[in-house]
Amino acid sequence: MIVLPDTQKYVLNGSPHFLDQTQWIAETAAERNIRFVIHVGDLVESGASSEVQWDRATEAMDVLAAADVPFSTVIGNHDYDSVVYSTSLRGSANAYLSRFGPHTPYFQGKAWFGGTSDNNLNTYCTFEAAGREILVLNLELDVPTAALEWAQGVLKTHPTMPTIISTHAYVKESGIPNKAYTRNSDNSTAERIRDELVLAYPQVFMAVNGHWHSPEKDENLIVDSNAVGRDVYQMLVNYQERSNGGEGYLRILTFDEDNNQIRAETYSPTLDSFERDSDSEFTIPFNFASRFDDISPAPAKIRFGFRQNANAYVGAQDTYIGNSSTESTLPTANLSRSPVLRVDGDEDSEQALIRFDDLFGNGPGQVDPGTVFRATLSICTGAASPTMTGASLHRLLVDWSDTDSWDSLVDGVVADGTEAAKTPELRTGSVDVGTRHFDVSRLTRGWRAKATLDGFYSEMGRMVGSWARRSQWKRTSARC
Repeated sequence: MIVLPDTQKYVLNGSPHFLDQTQWIAETAAERNIRFVIHVGDLVESGASSEVQWDRATEAMDVLAAADVPFSTVIGNHDYDSVVYSTSLRGSANAYLSRFGPHTPYFQGKAWFGGTSDNNLNTYCTFEAAGREILVLNLELDVPTAALEWAQGVLKTHPTMPTIISTHAYVKESGIPNKAYTRNSDNSTAERIRDELVLAYPQVFMAVNGHWHSPEKDENLIVDSNAVGRDVYQMLVNYQERSNGGEGYLRILTFDEDNNQIRAETYSPTLDSFERDSDSEFTIPFNFASRFDDISPAPAKIRFGFRQNANAYVGAQDTYIGNSSTESTLPTANLSRSPVLRVDGDEDSEQALIRFDDLFGNGPGQVDPGTVFRATLSICTGAASPTMTGASLHRLLVDWSDTDSWDSLVDGVVADGTEAAKTPELRTGSVDVGTRHFDVSRLTRGWRAKATLDGFYSEMGRMVGSWARRSQWKRTSARC
C-alpha cells in the first residue's frame, strides 16, 4: 500500500513530482504488489480558484486509474472551494467533488468502492492484502459529527474486516491535538476521532494523515492500545516543508504475513532515493493471524465520573499555594477552602495541587484499574486574560495534604525530579473561559497496585486567571 502525502506544492508550482509518484506506482504495481493508494488530502493549494491546479492533480491521478490501481482521496483544508484555515469555517467543496467525488469515473462502478456518506465527502473502499480484505475509511476534515456517526455505522456493519482510517488532519508532529483545526461547531477534535473511532473499534489497526508539518518534523508514529488492548498504529506523513514541496517522497507500507510484520519505507521516485532514518524506515511486528482471524467485539464501555461530593465521592484533594514574598496579598497559609485554584506563572508565585483518592479497587463506586480504556481530566477555567498561555501539570513525587502551604512545602513545589516530575504530564496550551477536557490515559500505567491518582501540581507561564474547583476525574472503563 502507498500513502501519498500532501501534493499541493507540486501542483502549485507545476513541478513533476506528483506525476513522478503516480507513474512510479503504476510502473511498479505488479512487481511490488501494490494493492491500494491512499492520498491524505491537500491535492491542490488554492481551492477552487485555480483550475490549472486541479488539472494537474487530475492528470497525476489519471495515471493510477489507467493502470487499474485502486485509490482513495480525502479532502484537505486546501481542497475546499475557499481554502480553510484554523480561524475559518469549512465551506463548499464543489471543485473537489467534481474531480474526486464518489460519482466520478474514478470510483463509480468500481468493485472495490464501498459507499459514501450523504454529503459525498466520506467514503470507504476495500482491497486485498496479506490474504485478507482490508477496509479503508476515508473521512473529511475534522470529521464532523454526522461524518463520525456515518463512519461508526460502516465499522459496525463490517465488524470483522481489518480497517485503516484516513483523514487529512489527525496525528500532529507533537502528538494528537485536543482541538479541531477549523472552527465549525460540529467538528470533532483529533482526540474525539481517536477515542470514538480509531481506538473504539477492534478491527481498526492503522490511521494515516497528512496536513501537519514543521521544518523539524514531518513524520510521526503514535502507538495506542485500543478497546481490547491491541496496538493501533497512527502515522503522520507530510513532506511539503522540504525543498520543492516535498521532493516527491511517499510512504510505502508492506504487509508481510509470512514474517508477521508491516514494513514502512519512505521513497522519492524523483530522486530515486530512500530515506533511511528511523522515522522514515521502520518495521512493526504484526501477527496478522492473531490480530484478524478472531476480532473480538469491543466490550461495553461504562463512563465513571469522580467529582467531589457528587455520587457520594469525597476523595478529591486540592488546594493552591502562594508565595507572599512576591505577592503581599497572598498568604502562605493553606488556601484549600478557596472556591478557585489560582495558577499564575509570574515568578512561580501561585501553584495548584490536585489529587483524587480511592478511585481504584473493588469497593462501591471504585473501578478495577485493569479495565481503564480512556481517562480524562476536566478543568473549568473561571477567569482568563488575553495574555494567558495556559498551564502544565506535573506528577507530584512527595506527599502533601490540603493543609499544606507554600512554606510547609519549602518554597512551594519545584519540578526537579524530586518534588515533582521534571517533564509535565500534559500542557493545556492557551485556554479560554469554560471547561476543557484533557486526555490523561497514559497515566493509567502503574495504577494497578494503587488506589490513588497521584497528585499533580500546576504551574507555568502567565495564567493570570483561575481554575474553578469544578474539576472532575472522568473515566471510561472497558468492563466493570
